[in-house]
Amino acid sequence: MPARSETVLTEAGPNALVLSTTIRDRGIWLDSTYLGHGGAETQLAHLLVAPGRIGETESRSVCHDEIPVIHVRRLCLYDHLQRLQDFLDDLGHVAQVDGLDRAIDAVEQ
Repeated sequence: MPARSETVLTEAGPNALVLSTTIRDRGIWLDSTYLGHGGAETQLAHLLVAPGRIGETESRSVCHDEIPVIHVRRLCLYDHLQRLQDFLDDLGHVAQVDGLDRAIDAVEQ
């Protein structure tokens, strides 16, 4: 059965971006934080929450060119949505994204 989701973007200055997707009907959410600047590695952190599971956090670093937070924010969105899809797969759900073009436009503004 399909469930609606909502993704919220929050900027904390030019070097930090937070994406939060909630699937309220299922009690599932993913918060992703991206922090990076210039030649420094980009730092990523994810908080994954679902019913019956303890909230999980994970973090990793990637080279600046892979996810340049300031200049190509859609790459943060792609990473966030990929992590969401992987998380939903782990939970036994199937994900489908509608409105990706609108989301890319919003994140690039």
